[in-house]
Amino acid sequence: MPYTPPTTNHSQGEELHGQQYDPRMGIVMPFEWQKTTMGVNMGEAATDLDVVSKDLNLRKTWDIVAIQAALDATSERSAITKDQIEVPDELAALEIIWTKDEADGETQSDWNGKASGYSYSLSGSESASGHASVGVLPELLWNRKEFYTAGVWVDVWEFYLPTTAVKADVLAKVSTLKGVSVLAWPSFRPVALTFVLSGGKVSGRVDVSASAGQSYSLNSDDTENKMWDATKGWGKSKDINLDVRVQNLPPMLMSTRFLNNATENASASVDAAVGWIGDDFPTVIVNKELNVEVQGSVSPSVIGATSPAQVPLTGYYAYKVDSQAVGWSRTKYRVEVLNVEDIHG
Repeated sequence: MPYTPPTTNHSQGEELHGQQYDPRMGIVMPFEWQKTTMGVNMGEAATDLDVVSKDLNLRKTWDIVAIQAALDATSERSAITKDQIEVPDELAALEIIWTKDEADGETQSDWNGKASGYSYSLSGSESASGHASVGVLPELLWNRKEFYTAGVWVDVWEFYLPTTAVKADVLAKVSTLKGVSVLAWPSFRPVALTFVLSGGKVSGRVDVSASAGQSYSLNSDDTENKMWDATKGWGKSKDINLDVRVQNLPPMLMSTRFLNNATENASASVDAAVGWIGDDFPTVIVNKELNVEVQGSVSPSVIGATSPAQVPLTGYYAYKVDSQAVGWSRTKYRVEVLNVEDIHG
C-alpha cells in the first residue's frame, strides 16, 4: 500500500500514532510518526524515513511486537475441500504354489522255442523298460491393498508462526486449532521386488534285455550233441529340462515376510529287471535301477519390511503443508488435515 505522510504541521519530537490495514494478511499494523533531525534513525529496523526539509525527517516506526501479536492471533479454517491423496499400495498376500508331476514305467517279455524228436532247439528272450519322470514348477501368487485416494475431503487451516518455527511447532499449532492431535504425514518408501523362480522336469529311461538258446541232437552213434548260449544288455538315458523365470512386483509397502516353502524337491525311481533260472537251460539275471530327481526354488525367501510398513489406519495427519514468508519475522502456513480413515474405505 503506498505511504502518504501526514500534511498537518506538528512540532519536532511530537509522537503521533496511526495504523494501516493489510488486506493480504488481514491484520491492522500500528505505527508511530515523529519528526526527527535529518540523519537520525538512519539504519534502524522497521523504520521508514521521509524528507520533510533539509533539516528534518519524518520517521515512521512500525510496532513490530503488536504486528507479530496480530499475526500470531490470526488463524482460521479457510476451507474444507477435496484433494487427491498420494499413497502407495500395500502388499497384502504373498505365497508360493508348487506344481508337481511324476510317472513311471512298463515291463515286457517274449519267449519262443521248439523241440521235436531226438533233436530240438529252444530259445527265449525277455526285455523290460522302466520310465520315470518328475517335475516341479513354482508359481508366485500375490495380492495388494489399494486405497481410495480420489476426491478425499480435507480441512484447510491457515496461520502464522515465527520464521524460526520447526515441524513440531507447525504440528502443535494445527493440533490446537483442530482440537485433536495432528501428526506428520509419513514419508513412504515403497519397494519393488524381483523374484527368480526355478524349476524343471527330468525324465529317464532304463532298458534291460536277455536272451538264451539251447540245442540238442542225437548223433547216429547215439552220442549227444548239446549247445548253449546267452546274452544280456542294459542302457540308461536322462532328459533334463530346466525352467527359470523372473517375476517383478511393483513398488509397494510391506511387512517382513518369510516364504517357508521356497524350495521343493521331487524324485522317483524305477526298476527294470528280466531273467530266469533255467532247469537244464542257461540262467540269466539282469536288474537295473533308475533314479531321477529335480529341485525347484524361489529367491529371495525373506522379504524385509519397508519403513513404514503400512499406511496408518486411524488418526489425523498434516497431509500437505505450504509456507510463505510474509515479513515481520513471520511465515504463513497453509495445512491440509486428513482423517486417514477416509482413504481406507
